Amino acid sequence: MTARESADCTSTLDIRWYDRRIQRLNDQYKEMRDMRLYIFKSEATKDLRAFAGDVAGAKLPENHAPWTVTGVVAAETAPPHNLSRQTIEQAIGAEGFQLWRLKDAEA
Repeated sequence: MTARESADCTSTLDIRWYDRRIQRLNDQYKEMRDMRLYIFKSEATKDLRAFAGDVAGAKLPENHAPWTVTGVVAAETAPPHNLSRQTIEQAIGAEGFQLWRLKDAEA
């Protein structure tokens, strides 16, 4: 194999890798864009709430369990209390949940 053929082969592999990476990112974006946010209330810790990406809340921290689902935010709807949907979705993608507390007046 000549140096030119080797370079062409490497370029093709690089392009395929980037194509696959772009497809994965697009899939993740679509999944996040279509994500429902499930709202949970901690029964152990007063005023503690959480968002999760699944109705079971499988990744919620056990040290604040039990958790009770209290609502759902549709994919095209803004979360309550003017919370950032983007921040919530990023936390769910990274950790599986996003914790938040109610202010005293809201509890």
